[in-house]
Amino acid sequence: MKDEDKDGALSDSKDAWALWRSFTSARIGLGRVGNAVPTAEALGFGLAHALARDAIHTPLDVAALASELNAQDWPALPVKSRAPDRETYLRRPDLGRRLDADDRVRLDGMRGEGCDLAVVIDEAVPAQALIDAVRQAAGPGLSALRLFDVYRGQGLREGSKSVALGLIFQDYSRTLTVEDIDAATARVTSALARDLGAVLRE
Repeated sequence: MKDEDKDGALSDSKDAWALWRSFTSARIGLGRVGNAVPTAEALGFGLAHALARDAIHTPLDVAALASELNAQDWPALPVKSRAPDRETYLRRPDLGRRLDADDRVRLDGMRGEGCDLAVVIDEAVPAQALIDAVRQAAGPGLSALRLFDVYRGQGLREGSKSVALGLIFQDYSRTLTVEDIDAATARVTSALARDLGAVLRE
């Protein structure tokens, strides 16, 4: 049997469940006092249940959340699920995981358009400086940016490196055209050449 402290909780030094609890948030190996769980665990469960109920029944201020995200340069587009109200969601949580049909059509018409860009820059230029320069030149239409390759070696001048970037552009008010993407890419390459001496790799 495992040692228990005076409140019935298993002591950490001899608790065989400690390792397993580190891999899950489930309430396992709580210990016991007679035929019940320790008082601290019972109270903790009651508190967690009350907080969960409050979270479910507290209305979400969508406008405030969207405003906060937009202020941090994260464009937010509110959409609805197929659960029209909270009562329906509580009875049919599966509807809360499905996108409203009209919003799905709206999102399909606003898919982001992307391009890959490879530039040769001086070895001394840090990756973060390159990323910051791309974001500033691309403007708010850049919805995603990732650095996916760095090459050094044959074909490049000594002391230089080739950096490949993936850019996704998106406008929530309309569908972007090829001309829009080309113009944004041109702004980026021009700014990188001017500010970092970058050369577009063919």
